[in-house]
Amino acid sequence: MTNYFLNDMQYAFLLGRNSDAPLCGCSCHIFAEYHAPDADLYQIQSAWKQLGNRHPVLHSVISESGEVTFADPENFMQYLKLYDLSDFSAEEAEQQYQQSAELYRTRNMNIHSGEILILHVFLMPEGVRFCFEGDCIAFDITSYQIFIHDFSRLYAGDTLPELPSDFHPYEFTPVSPERKKADRHYWQAKASDYGAFPAESYPLPSHSHFTAHTRILSAEIYQKLHLFAQMHDTEIEILLLTLFSKAFSEITSFSHFVLNIPVLDRKQLPARYARTGGEYTALLMTDININPALTIETQLSEIAEIYQNDCAHTGISGMKIQKILKKQNHYYDYHVTFSSHIGIDMNDSVIQNSIGILQSLVTQTPRVIMDSEFFLSDGNLLISLVTPDNVFPEGMENRLLHEFAMLAEKITKEKKS
Repeated sequence: MTNYFLNDMQYAFLLGRNSDAPLCGCSCHIFAEYHAPDADLYQIQSAWKQLGNRHPVLHSVISESGEVTFADPENFMQYLKLYDLSDFSAEEAEQQYQQSAELYRTRNMNIHSGEILILHVFLMPEGVRFCFEGDCIAFDITSYQIFIHDFSRLYAGDTLPELPSDFHPYEFTPVSPERKKADRHYWQAKASDYGAFPAESYPLPSHSHFTAHTRILSAEIYQKLHLFAQMHDTEIEILLLTLFSKAFSEITSFSHFVLNIPVLDRKQLPARYARTGGEYTALLMTDININPALTIETQLSEIAEIYQNDCAHTGISGMKIQKILKKQNHYYDYHVTFSSHIGIDMNDSVIQNSIGILQSLVTQTPRVIMDSEFFLSDGNLLISLVTPDNVFPEGMENRLLHEFAMLAEKITKEKKS
């Protein structure tokens, strides 16, 4: 494997984890927990080894300077951790598990030694718990989903199609100088009209505990939302963005604001890399202007146009976009993110039959005041808002989730009528 250096967005994660600035000192971290009735330890080891052999990015070692090297693939087995709590009483085992899980849900992994994906397997009196812990400095969340998807199938004994043996980091995707120049002009022209940033209105602690607030909308509602988006000639992700923006505006009283939107779109990749792990995220700083007088349909059309135009100008990175905004006196140092990961179901039938039922999913990112993530779980829409404690007014996150659900139910009922 050829060594390389982190791109500027990845390097920002590296700086954020080592900074004492507000909402820093944490990594770009993700943790998913599954419960299953039993486990085959030999098959777990075999599947884990195959997963490491399949995805070279899992051997990444990140230096303090941001250089990425690759460890011996055999080292990957040390990141399969087994905890045998089966002889404890149910109460004692649960207490031990919760203490460990609380540590692993939000922490800085040792990326300098190669800790970027760890599988914690807890043998409990009543079954087994699979906990996938990842640091997304070397790969995006879509990659993390692919890892769980692949592991579950390897554990089930399936044979997966071969992937290319070489590694294709995002920053190696060629962008012409002409496109970079045109895209820079696009963002410079937009910058003067950007709205306020929500984080500026809230107290920002230097260090904080993060809590995940979740809401699940049924598979039936999700399918109706999908149909609604199709009827209005747009993508389901744009509809979710529109509903989230309207709910956020209603709860916070911001009508003109900026959302940090990671775009995890593999469509621009060569087909052979579509199922590989790596950092393929473009980052948008999208200006949202909500008009309460507009119908959902009209607002959807406006946001779709803005989003599609922004996506067409990702020849420069999100970090460079932020620098352009700063030159216009827009200081967006702390972010509210919207990120959709609905391309891969986190709890499809194969996952359920091999590693069990998804119980929780927690994300965390430096300088993010609200991490808004949308996933599919067994066909249901799982919404996760991860926020630092004691920043937003008490209960605001749950009110936002409730408002989103009400908007979703409203348009699906209107469609039905």
